[in-house]
Amino acid sequence: MEEYQGALGWNPSSPDLHLEIAGLFREKGDLARAVSECRTAVQLSPDNERVRIALISALTDSGDFDSALAEAKEGVRIWPERPYFHYLFGRVLVKKNDPDDAIVELQWALKKEKNRFSPANCELGRAFELKGDPKAAQRQYHTAIRAHGAPPSHRRRRAGQAPRTDRGAWRRLTPQSPHRALRWGWPKASSVDPHRQDHFRSIFSD
Repeated sequence: MEEYQGALGWNPSSPDLHLEIAGLFREKGDLARAVSECRTAVQLSPDNERVRIALISALTDSGDFDSALAEAKEGVRIWPERPYFHYLFGRVLVKKNDPDDAIVELQWALKKEKNRFSPANCELGRAFELKGDPKAAQRQYHTAIRAHGAPPSHRRRRAGQAPRTDRGAWRRLTPQSPHRALRWGWPKASSVDPHRQDHFRSIFSD
């Protein structure tokens, strides 16, 4: 942190440095300061996709859904053909309990990505949960996992073999991984098949 802040003293107009500092604050759980750094980065580089995405994500994680929604709308306005902004827009709409509009945005993102976008599948599943359609939700969750393969322990369980107890390597996924994105708040889904709930817990729980 001190190294980044020192570098920032020499180059305070660098959005990348503000983003790096925001990431460190997020790791420490200081979301308010992370949001502040992301806002500064956006002010310095308003047409930078990466800093806008970071701000939307930080606002969503901090629970400021109204601000996140406003930033997501702005992202869609500036980059209307970028599926990731439509995904972020849909994600915030799910958080705001607006499944109908969320489904539209998430399905658009999936169509653009030819249905190879697991985080969008997961959020779409949550949207269907909100609408009271657990079967549609299950299909989306299944698609999200199938797109990137089930973990080895799950494959052995299906084959009737004993599951491996050490899933440490499976859990050490990069933040960009769709599995990690799924793990950031898998649905409460009381109406989803209990066996599928157990499956999600076994993969994404700490």
